[in-house]
Order: sequence, then C-alpha cells, then structure tokens
Amino acid sequence: MKSLVLVAVVAFATPAFAGPAEDTYVSTRDKLIGAINRPGLKTEVMTSRDDAGLATLTRQLTAMIGPFQIKGFTQTGKSNLETLVNEVGFGRLDGLAYKGEDGETALVVTTPELLRRWAVGVDKTWSRSATGPEQLAEQIFRQKDFYTRAITSDAAIVSYGNLPVQKPQGVSVVNAILAIETQDDNVSEPPTAVAVAALAGDRVVVGLLKPRRHAEQIAACQALVKDFEKRSDALMEAYRASGLKNEKLFNQSTKVQSDGADAYRKCYFEKASGTDFLKDVTGQAQALLDSLAR
Repeated sequence: MKSLVLVAVVAFATPAFAGPAEDTYVSTRDKLIGAINRPGLKTEVMTSRDDAGLATLTRQLTAMIGPFQIKGFTQTGKSNLETLVNEVGFGRLDGLAYKGEDGETALVVTTPELLRRWAVGVDKTWSRSATGPEQLAEQIFRQKDFYTRAITSDAAIVSYGNLPVQKPQGVSVVNAILAIETQDDNVSEPPTAVAVAALAGDRVVVGLLKPRRHAEQIAACQALVKDFEKRSDALMEAYRASGLKNEKLFNQSTKVQSDGADAYRKCYFEKASGTDFLKDVTGQAQALLDSLAR
C-alpha cells in the first residue's frame, strides 16, 4: 500500500501540476502556523501575527491564482483560512475566498496542487490513487466531508443527493449537491444550501450557494422520520431502565436516529425530483458552472 501512495504522489507532483509558487506558499504557511502557535504566546501578539500572516498568504495566493471574477461575487478574494491559530476555523482549504453580494454565498478558488496537499493533510485516502488533477478532483469532490472541511468552520454541509449538472466547455470535473448547513448531523429539515465544485483548467472552484426558492417541508418524509424517532426513543427509554448500564441499547438508539435522518434526506430528494424547487436549484448550480466555461 505504501508503494501505491508514493507512486500517486510522484506522478501528480510534476511540473504540469505544481510549481515553485505552491512550494513557497506551503512553506510560508507552515512557518507562520509554527510561529503563531508557540506555547505561552500572549493573546494580543497571537492575534497580531495571525492577521499579518493571513494578509501575507492572501498576497501569495492572489499572485499564484491570478485575476478571478464572477458576476455576483466580490472582485477581490482573501485567504480562505479563517485563522492560523489551532482553533475553530483552522485547517480549511488553502485558496482565495470570494463573498457573494447577497452575503450568504461564497466561493473558494485554488489550484489542483494546493487541493492535493490539503487533501493529504485531511485524509491521505482521499487522494491515494489519484494520478492527475482530474482523478484527484473526481475522488475528493465526492467525499462526504469535503465541503464541510473545505469551506465552513462551525457547521456541517450534509448532502441530500447529487444534482444533475453538466460539464461546460473547458471544465473537466463537476459535482453539485443539494444540502443543508447545520450543526446537527441528524437534522431532518428541508435543504438550505447548494454546494458546487469544479476543476476548470488550472483552477479548482468550490461554491456554497443559498437556494433562491424556499424549500417546503414534505409530509411523507416527516412521517417517515417520526417512525424512526419513536423507535429511537423506545430504545433510549430501555437504556434508562437498565440504569444506564446497557450500552448496546444506547448505541442502537443513536444508530436508529442517524438512520432516520439519512432516510429523511433520501426521501426528500426523491420526492423533490421533478419539482420546480429541484429544477431551480439545479439551474443555480449549473449557472455557476457555466460561468467557468472557457
């Protein structure tokens, strides 16, 4: 298995995919992280170094990625790293973040090589067999936690299903999901977000959009999840009756609750198929992808 990892990394880390700009950026970032997270550093000094470090990384990223403009988003980006301090907001995808004019949408733009290096740091299995940018993007865009780890800090991006988007000219890999941004993995509510990712030439673009149309609750899916909740509650009550000793009952209750949330999201996506809502959110995702056409 080790030999496979080495082959993948060597094959990908060629001049066609990586250059001195990425090397310089990663070296600078890691040095800044080390300097900021030293034990005993005063808070005000840490904050000052953090601000200065993020500004330095923004300049390097801007020079590396170059001009990037899409209608509806800010014309200049800043580092997608919310902080270099090892706390909430640390470790997001290296790239330039652009805010939507509505204040509720966001884009992150990076390079395939920075995506690869970040992915290896998150989970080496994400890019274990990738031999080039397209294979890498195909693997990573479909990882369950990709959008959460890449572009959010205090909430999870939980998928309902993949939207049927098409690849525009010059865009080799695309993915879009109907999702919800939540702090509860077992949420059973209508979707609130659309997450999009694309490999367009030498750029990787990741977006989080808010649906233009409000998602209505679906009664059949509500009824479905209530059945799971009843089973989960019964198992939890039995766990309490055991004097909190039967851990198997607790684990079963938790799993049923999780299964119920999964069933709800699957139900919602299936029932929404063909509706104006799903057509509209698919159109939103497609419009963003089309803006990347070359």
